[in-house]
Amino acid sequence: MAYYARSDEDLARLAIAVTASLEDPGYVATNLITDNVGPAKLVTTSGWWVLEFAEPISPIAAALIYQYLDDDLLVWIQGNDSDTWDTPGFEAQFTIPAKRKDGPSYQRWTRNTLLRFEVDEEDPPSYRFWRLWIDDENVNSQQVAIGRLLLLSALHRVDLFLDSDMAESDRDEADTIVQPTELGVETFIVLGGPRRSVSPLLIATDLSAGTAPVQGAADFRALYEATDGRSLPFLFVPLPDDEPWLGRFEPGAGTRTHKLGGYQVWPFTFKEVSRGLPWP
Repeated sequence: MAYYARSDEDLARLAIAVTASLEDPGYVATNLITDNVGPAKLVTTSGWWVLEFAEPISPIAAALIYQYLDDDLLVWIQGNDSDTWDTPGFEAQFTIPAKRKDGPSYQRWTRNTLLRFEVDEEDPPSYRFWRLWIDDENVNSQQVAIGRLLLLSALHRVDLFLDSDMAESDRDEADTIVQPTELGVETFIVLGGPRRSVSPLLIATDLSAGTAPVQGAADFRALYEATDGRSLPFLFVPLPDDEPWLGRFEPGAGTRTHKLGGYQVWPFTFKEVSRGLPWP
């Protein structure tokens, strides 16, 4: 059982303004909601970002991607009708997991986190202002940097088949982009940090022996044929209780094959977007 959210279901992208308590001018507040490889960063060990929307939005979940936050740090997502926060209309607290052991010794990579709101998902509360707040009573061990905040309007379930064909990998080596100029001089851009990929199987069609969750699988597979799944990164939780990944389908996904007792299945590969350069 896995979950995903399309890129157009990330409501944070719709914000008309993003402000911060004390932002680092080299890592501006709008990085919090865009595909920019750099993070949004504060020059303090606590603080906040406020997202303003033209109309109220109704997310049912939120995710933090590629953040540098200590485990068990007090981090809140809040919603309100105005940009005042003494008594917000809604608030929920993230659970920040322990850091991974890879990455530079002075700056370990952290795990992403997904927070599903305890609301009626058919009629969630709507607010025009949303604040991501790091409580100043339990400060971070370094200046706060967060790669991406997602405010999700939906999470879709899809059933994957994880048999011997499944392969999960975690690359710790840096990737390099090589781009020749008009004069033939090659320019190199190094992207650091681990990038995971996973290659599961998916029931792809109802033309199969037996009963299968074909509609959900068909909706998920349709992402591969649309901008949402290849050009634009989307949220994917490949394993139960796993952290959320932000990434894309790899080009050249496999075609349908007949296996697993006659089911028609679709092998595919999903890879995380780069974590970008190590952030100072």
